[in-house]
Amino acid sequence: MLRAWVAAHSFLVMDSTFLSSIKLDYIRHDICRLTMDVPGKSANVLTDEFFAELDATLESLAADPPAGLILISAKPSIYVAGADLVKISRTLDWSDQQIIHFCEEGRRIMGRINQLTSVSVAAIHGACVGGGLELTLWCDIRIASDHPRTLLGLPEVKLGLVPGWAGTVRLPRLIGLEPAVELVTTGKLLDSSRAQELGIVSDVVPQDRLIERSIELIDEQLESPNYWSQRERLAGPVTKLPDDITAFQAKVQADIDCGREVHPQAPTIALEHMVRTASLSAVQACASEAVAMSQVYGSNENAGLLHYFFLDERAKKTRPQFKNGERPDIQSIGIVGAGWIGSQIIRLSLAAGFQVTVYDADQKKQERLVHEFSQPGMTKGTLLGASELAQLSECQLVIESVVEKPAIKRQLFESLNSIVSEQAFLATNTSTIPVSEIAPSVSRPQRMIGLHFCCPVEPLKLVEVVRAEQTSELTLNVALDFIKRIRKTPVIVGDRAGFVVNRLLCPVSDQSIQWLQQGLTPAEIDAPFRDFGFAVGPLEMIDVIGVDTIMYAGETLLRYFPNDVSVTPILPALVRRGRLGRKSQKGFYQYPDPAGPAVEDPQLTEILQKYQTTAADGPDPGQLVERLLQSMVEQGERLLEEGVVKDSRDIDLCSILGTTFPVVRGGLMYWAEHLR
Repeated sequence: MLRAWVAAHSFLVMDSTFLSSIKLDYIRHDICRLTMDVPGKSANVLTDEFFAELDATLESLAADPPAGLILISAKPSIYVAGADLVKISRTLDWSDQQIIHFCEEGRRIMGRINQLTSVSVAAIHGACVGGGLELTLWCDIRIASDHPRTLLGLPEVKLGLVPGWAGTVRLPRLIGLEPAVELVTTGKLLDSSRAQELGIVSDVVPQDRLIERSIELIDEQLESPNYWSQRERLAGPVTKLPDDITAFQAKVQADIDCGREVHPQAPTIALEHMVRTASLSAVQACASEAVAMSQVYGSNENAGLLHYFFLDERAKKTRPQFKNGERPDIQSIGIVGAGWIGSQIIRLSLAAGFQVTVYDADQKKQERLVHEFSQPGMTKGTLLGASELAQLSECQLVIESVVEKPAIKRQLFESLNSIVSEQAFLATNTSTIPVSEIAPSVSRPQRMIGLHFCCPVEPLKLVEVVRAEQTSELTLNVALDFIKRIRKTPVIVGDRAGFVVNRLLCPVSDQSIQWLQQGLTPAEIDAPFRDFGFAVGPLEMIDVIGVDTIMYAGETLLRYFPNDVSVTPILPALVRRGRLGRKSQKGFYQYPDPAGPAVEDPQLTEILQKYQTTAADGPDPGQLVERLLQSMVEQGERLLEEGVVKDSRDIDLCSILGTTFPVVRGGLMYWAEHLR
């Protein structure tokens, strides 16, 4: 009967007017293969249309079930990517009952696999995450390819959600409560080997053996049908529990509370639900899971994280668009400046496999850097030190990372202009100075671009790509290609002083220093900012970037925006004393451990006393964040008006990746419009 149904519905494959996401065929007289392949898409996503087709397919199978059923994907790198996030983003206003029904329907359709008499095997190759992994958990057996692209996990908490199609129910009953809770509350992804160690998959094989191994496992189960007893076990309570479940829950909750990678709301709700329902039947636990989903679905946290997800997806599309035969094979990079930022650019370039030549006027500093990065096995690329600037003559791309002073940068590029070849590309790591101020120093301004690496370079993903009026399309594409190769996120911005990140931060830094002069301490100013969700407060941010860098940047911004920047004696006073921030271990704070936390410094009070005046109407600490964020929003609106960026989403991305604006709030402009 089933074979007749497949034959009758062969038009699903052959008729181009009806594109099917699911195809059935027999690979043996008693084993059916269900191939998932959403037409025209790089990933299989669990949309309403996909679910409807899966529902109809499983219903047809139930009428004449084969002995074995293999679920496989035709996609080259993705098994099933999970739920339809576009739909979720459009239904954030759903009622609790609608959300619960959404969970119930997904479970009902996936559960049809478990209701078949067939031995079901999920043959996984590629990413199998979220709803994709939940789909496989309804199968009797899971096997996975040994390919690096094959990753399994339940990352829903990273979007402010919890698994809703029995992921929190079937996984702990399969592998035990402790490992299941860890996977759900952290959202971590596992490679095939680790998934096998935990018992999520039964075997790991090369991709070309997935079908063969699936058939072997089906035959093993048909001879000794253990899958029936496993189905009964998975329908009951969790059997593998920690010795002290109360202590276990407290420890996991403490880990959730102190972690910064995942907002605590969703993992906290998932943890409470999974612990509470461990002793219940799977049916009861599934009902609880749907309620847990209703507690997070559509929350501000969920909305903000979803918005960031789409920001990130959009940013991935900002990639080089070389014309045929135009792409230069850039392998050699020159870096001028071995300081705090330059050294981090070098590290990233070496990790990407580039040959790097560094020149710094301070040869001792340069030698230390070359020695540090030349340890065996440390990097993919090679680093050479140059004793003079002329040794950068063969570099295909030269990046300047010297002090933020226009005259110094112009002088450097005048020298480089006579050294590098006509085919070389030049980039300035300017943080505030327009490229058009520097470009007249070179004879080929079309091959020059701005690359503002946000500091600290290694943890912050953003690079502002500053395209001046003269910058050619080829130069822009070379810059984008380089940024992608060093695994950073580019945002193309207009050539206007301060660009985006420093325009946003300028009023924040300026106002914070004014409050210092009014008698507040750095801790009083920074703490509310961290409470809001920023990684650091505005004064600690100055320490991270460099007090001297901020001072010089302020001089540039003062020239262009005199109404937005105040002249303060505090920054020059700190610079004169060598308090340059984290790089000198002292700034607004002290840093006994260069990589450790900021520590309040009593000596700063003595320095500030000379410049402080106590204002009778000083700021209310409770209003600090609101006032500073309002100034950032106003700057964002001006950036849009001036055309520095054309889309508020660019400001959102820059605020998250360049200023540590909390990702859970979706970005500065999104927060101001939707979540404030």
